[in-house]
Amino acid sequence: MPVRPPRARRPVPRRHLRLVRADTAGATAPDARPTVHLVVPPRPPEELLRLALAGADAMVIDLVGPEQGASPDVAAARAGARALLRSGRRGRRPEVWLRVPPAGTDACAETLALSAGLGVGLVVADARTVDDVEWVAARAPRAALMPVVESSAGLASSTSIARHPSVHRLALSPLAQPPAATGPVLSPAEARQWQLAIVALAAEAAGLPGPVDAPYGLHGRPAPGSGVDARVQDAATARAAGFTGHCVSDPDHVRAVRALLETREP
Repeated sequence: MPVRPPRARRPVPRRHLRLVRADTAGATAPDARPTVHLVVPPRPPEELLRLALAGADAMVIDLVGPEQGASPDVAAARAGARALLRSGRRGRRPEVWLRVPPAGTDACAETLALSAGLGVGLVVADARTVDDVEWVAARAPRAALMPVVESSAGLASSTSIARHPSVHRLALSPLAQPPAATGPVLSPAEARQWQLAIVALAAEAAGLPGPVDAPYGLHGRPAPGSGVDARVQDAATARAAGFTGHCVSDPDHVRAVRALLETREP
């Protein structure tokens, strides 16, 4: 009797992915409204609930440790995420995301296993190819993913990454090593504009909302020159390129950045 080959895993449609949003407690595709993401390290539940009062649309709990390893505080992050999901009234809860180490690493596998079943979104650090996204999706098949482009390889693959059915949104973080070809030609500001444009076009082509900009990374630590005016200027630059989300690490910056993102362009 012939043996049937194993059935290929079917991708989960975006509408079935689980992401607890501010207006629902189930699976929905993201809307196109501007969003401010407050990035924080793992904290006790009471501290995360206090930070949520800043009014961010999304809370990103960073679970990436030194050298892109696993954070030792996954248990604390799990408790904090549960507290956020239960907080407030439906319609006032922030989205809850966990930033996990790069795909294909033991650190990522460990973090995914320890955070399974929470029903939160996953921000995937340093996504370089669509295979990285598939690796995470295979281990968290019903989670909404936000791959972070932070390398030249990720920038080159951003279109295929955006088209993966588990991806709800793209994010852009400073490239660890900008493409060599841009060095002699573009200033740092021009190179940033170029990177923003590539990721925004990839998201638009895939039918995703505008990407999320993290101009100083997603590690939850205060950014250099961390005044609110600098954060608002960063958000304005990204918005002009088509981004509708912005990451901040200081809760005092949330309202000013949101006001900028919600202002209609002339």
